[in-house]
Amino acid sequence: MRIVIDLQGAQSESRFRGIGRYSLALALGVARNAGQHEIWLLLNGALHASIADLRTAFAGLVPPERICVFDAPTPCAEHAPVHGPRARAGELLREYALAQLQPDAVLVTSLFEGYVDDALVSVGRFDRSGFTAVVQYDLIPFLNPAAYLVQPSQRDYYERKIASLRNAGLLLAISDYSRQEAIDALQLEPQQVVSISTAVDEMFQPADSNAAELAALRARFGVTREMLMYAPGGFDARKNIDGLVTAFSLLPAAVRARHQLLIASKFDQNERRKLEAHALQCGLGADELILTGYVDNDTLIALYRAATLFIFPSKHEGFGLPALEAMACGALVIGANNTSIPEVIGCEEALFDASEPAAIAAKIGEVLSDDALRERLRAHGRLQAKKFSWDHSAQRALRALEAEHAARSAAALPAQVAPAGAKPRIALVSPMPPEKTGVADYTNRVLPTLLPYFDVDLIVNQPTVTLPPETSHVRWYDAAWLRAHADQYAHIVYQFGNSPFHSYMLPLLQDLPGVVVLHDFFLSSMLAYEQINGNMPGAWTRALLHSHGYAAVRDGLQPQGMEAARDLWPCNLEILQQASHVIVHSDYARQLAADWYGPEAGCDWSMAQLPRAVPEVHDRAAARAALGIAPDAFVVCNFGFIGPSKQCLELLQAWLASSLHQDRQCQLIFVGANHGGDYGLSITDTIAAANAQQQVRISGWISDEDYLNYLQAADVGVQLRTTSRGETSGTVLDCLIYQLPTIINANGAMAEFPHDAVWMLPDQFERGELIGALETLRNDNARRAELSRAGFALMGTRNSPERVGRMYYEALARAAERKGRSRPALVQGLLATPGLLTGDEASDDTMLQQLARCIAHAPDPLHPRQLLVDVTTIARHDLKTGIERVVRNQLLELLQLRASGWRVEPVYLSKEDGRYRYRYARNYAAKLLGIEATLAGADPLLDVQAGDVYYSADHAPHAVMEAARDGVYAELRARGVTLNWLVHDLLPVLRPEFFPVGADAVHGAWLHSAAGMADRLICISAAVADELQAWLKAEHAPRIPPLAVLHHGADLVAGASAVAPAASAASTKADALPLLAQLAHTPSFLMVGTIEPRKGHLQALDAFEQLWRDGVEAHLVIVGNEGWKALPASERRTIPAIVNRLSRHPQLGQRLHWLQGLDDGALQQLYRASSCLLQPSEGEGFGLPLIEAASYGMPLLLRDIPVCREVAGDNASYFSGMDGAALARAVQDWLALHADGRHPGSQAMRWNSWRDNAHQLLAIIGGKDAA
Repeated sequence: MRIVIDLQGAQSESRFRGIGRYSLALALGVARNAGQHEIWLLLNGALHASIADLRTAFAGLVPPERICVFDAPTPCAEHAPVHGPRARAGELLREYALAQLQPDAVLVTSLFEGYVDDALVSVGRFDRSGFTAVVQYDLIPFLNPAAYLVQPSQRDYYERKIASLRNAGLLLAISDYSRQEAIDALQLEPQQVVSISTAVDEMFQPADSNAAELAALRARFGVTREMLMYAPGGFDARKNIDGLVTAFSLLPAAVRARHQLLIASKFDQNERRKLEAHALQCGLGADELILTGYVDNDTLIALYRAATLFIFPSKHEGFGLPALEAMACGALVIGANNTSIPEVIGCEEALFDASEPAAIAAKIGEVLSDDALRERLRAHGRLQAKKFSWDHSAQRALRALEAEHAARSAAALPAQVAPAGAKPRIALVSPMPPEKTGVADYTNRVLPTLLPYFDVDLIVNQPTVTLPPETSHVRWYDAAWLRAHADQYAHIVYQFGNSPFHSYMLPLLQDLPGVVVLHDFFLSSMLAYEQINGNMPGAWTRALLHSHGYAAVRDGLQPQGMEAARDLWPCNLEILQQASHVIVHSDYARQLAADWYGPEAGCDWSMAQLPRAVPEVHDRAAARAALGIAPDAFVVCNFGFIGPSKQCLELLQAWLASSLHQDRQCQLIFVGANHGGDYGLSITDTIAAANAQQQVRISGWISDEDYLNYLQAADVGVQLRTTSRGETSGTVLDCLIYQLPTIINANGAMAEFPHDAVWMLPDQFERGELIGALETLRNDNARRAELSRAGFALMGTRNSPERVGRMYYEALARAAERKGRSRPALVQGLLATPGLLTGDEASDDTMLQQLARCIAHAPDPLHPRQLLVDVTTIARHDLKTGIERVVRNQLLELLQLRASGWRVEPVYLSKEDGRYRYRYARNYAAKLLGIEATLAGADPLLDVQAGDVYYSADHAPHAVMEAARDGVYAELRARGVTLNWLVHDLLPVLRPEFFPVGADAVHGAWLHSAAGMADRLICISAAVADELQAWLKAEHAPRIPPLAVLHHGADLVAGASAVAPAASAASTKADALPLLAQLAHTPSFLMVGTIEPRKGHLQALDAFEQLWRDGVEAHLVIVGNEGWKALPASERRTIPAIVNRLSRHPQLGQRLHWLQGLDDGALQQLYRASSCLLQPSEGEGFGLPLIEAASYGMPLLLRDIPVCREVAGDNASYFSGMDGAALARAVQDWLALHADGRHPGSQAMRWNSWRDNAHQLLAIIGGKDAA
């Protein structure tokens, strides 16, 4: 089951009372004991203060994407009658959000919420189809209305809650007493109420006292004597606090002198004054009564342990959790002898009459004066507390939910006959014969299966319709007629295929939402056709952007790639979102939805197989005679147009390599037209080259009559596929209904056929496997007969017209049920809420905008999970340094991923009205991909849902920290967005001498900020991960999040292959590098990296000057821009000296070369032309040039530091010295090894491409790879 727990009881004011602790503990117990059940949580966005703590509490138990937040207009606390309309609207919004999560059961941990705060809980106000279980605590106000429901607003509020309670399918009582109370008071059937008991958290347990801590506790609250304690869980007349104060005053003076009475509870000022006045009236001294106010759990536990006696004098409880908590902590406990309290305490001699203060005082005095009684009570308390367990309570709750769900499922099983009475009228929107499209044939077949259940009208876009006699009475109309009469139909059913025959449905579906039957998951060909032909300008481009994002738009705009784009991108998301329900023909179509749009997409779609009726005529001899096929021929047929997706060439090659080719009785017939391009030529050429024209032939286009003749004439059918796009093969069904043994491969929906009904090859089969299948079926009559019978039997069950009609009936019944909880129904309900709209234009406009935001934030199964890639710095100014190259290359690969289940969206921080917020970086993405002209307009504000993931490889420390102070990331986490930052290095904090003054403080503050917020920190090397772990520990960081390792990618052309952005005016291109010729005949050492103090440029210059003085012929090529140019020279460390030395060097342009502003193409040429990569850097996070050089097979000479060893291993040469002489020796040694061919090569070095990097990143953020 999918169980959604409404956990507002742990968010509202109740979180300061026992109900809040109960709500949280029970939900945690259910999550721990869920087994195969899926647990989701629903939280209230208006009660945001608690969300972060709740997410932390459920970490590891409930995935972040399953903790959802709903929004509602506020304020809506019902103590103010003016808030009522907003509360009613909020109830609708909450139940709509629940319905979108498609729960099998909803568990409400606290129903009676929302009177004093903005909690919103109801049952059956919007969605009456679901199953809700409510935890039942007590009915005290219901039983005592005069005391508790004095105000009209209280009565109205409580009556609505009782109505919700009655709408619940199951009550989970917290005690046996509470169960019986609900049955009696509400006159419920006993099976509707199940006792699940309660328990206390494991933190409530005895512990040895620490003298210093105990002294601090006593000093904090002014406890100077032995303490009598009560923790009522709130100020309420039934809690009998005043009765306990009175009882304390009745104790003998000597007893009072040795004790103080401590009440641990939250009080407002008025409640506190009342109690203090009562204590004064009873004659208590100033220090005899201690009112702590709200205390956290740790303090409460310490007080329980320190108490001499815990007293629980409540007059009415649903359970009495504080009494159990106190016993669990080892306290002596006495309590009232009413309602559920005896059930909790479980000891007769610990009970008293709570209505009589004298009886309370007597029991207190008895316990304090009787050592033996105290010992008995203490021993009993330890044993009694162990009888209660949250796991046991959770298991009882789960068993009750399971039983109720099973009972409801059994009751909901559909009847197997058509319903009596008037049939619902439906509009079936589809092409029909004589149109030449497979969907027209399908609808012609399915129409008679629907008539037992529905009164069907056809809606077509054609001048005439040809129907067989059995359905000739069916009416047919055009689209204009449907628009004028749409309200006459219970359902509008759209049969969508991937061709222009269906284009007329697009505006209809937009205006008249209905059920979509999806014949092809890809609808891109239809949309591309209409855009290219000018019928629907921009329709395909808009669909590409809406369904798949920026890279899809770019693919669709490239003339040479349009056909490929149609094959790559489904473009169906808007159609799926407009549908009131979706029907597909295979589980594979559902899987494609999940692959493209996330794990929830397609979960609730209905299935309806393609129908196949037993043929009226099946005359093999007559069919063969009509086709000119000999009676004794063994005929293998492949049906359908010849094309590469049908693997026709693979079939032909297997045939020619098999023994059937040598057998003159055997024939292979391709029943359909040949491919019109090169593929068709390859088919005919292969046939001719084998001189097989007598045995292998192509029928060309055939009539329907001849198609049926071939089905009757054949001995075996072969229907292979590759790159399925969600369609279901009708020809396979035709083969089976005509009792043809059929060979298929497990591609797409064909993988769902039972293996006993077809000969199933692997999706990627070997030629030998296909040959074996052909030869076996040629020679094994029994096997052919077995497959024939099984395939025909399958069609008679799975694909029978009767079953398909029933599946449609059930699917449309589901659609009707969903209609009541759909978005249009929600909007209608909101607009009909009395008092919500007042008639004041400005006020109403504000309310409508608020409602629109609330609806947009509701969970949506077809909302693709977003991967939000932060580009705050690079979007404003791409310095083209190492970090920017990482961000750019990684983003380009992520944008191009298909069917990953993610929508990749670059985002950036924008400071507006003095506060940071995120916007989508759509203009930056468009520029990056070269599609600026297509995607214009302002960047919209970010909108997120639970399950989205934020990831930043960009480096904007000041903006991030300021945004964190503005609460930007806390809000994202509250919404269910997981936060990930890429840590490039710790060099500013580990080697501050290499960075501007203050850089260590900034970087350290950023690391602390990120560690405090992140769900995960991703390090670019294991070396960085080790350094980060050690540094955070040394810094005593309050929180160290999980760490993961993600190595960079190498292919410079990752970005270039995806898009070739215009180089800046200052950049140097490959064709402007005369240096390449100079490097061809002399050893050359290449350094790549920004001119920075740590990079080792001064040591390299010292080394090569010594080498040149010693007569060594070698070039030193330095590629990198001057760093930190915006800073004053005094803050740039050694950079001015490096730049001065480089720019004035006598060998510059001869043996020393300094290149700035190179584009990737030029750098690629240098990697190819240079002899060795030199990296003398004293500190790196990864060393991107290492793997870039290795990707071109370039040898490496590296400083021996941990990260270089991690990345290059034994595939590089290393040096250790810090002066020029040491490096010069290392270069000479390397040249000697190189001359003999003995230097370490980098060819065996393992490295990622940027595509590898992107896939590994998705695995990490999906929780599959954390170090």
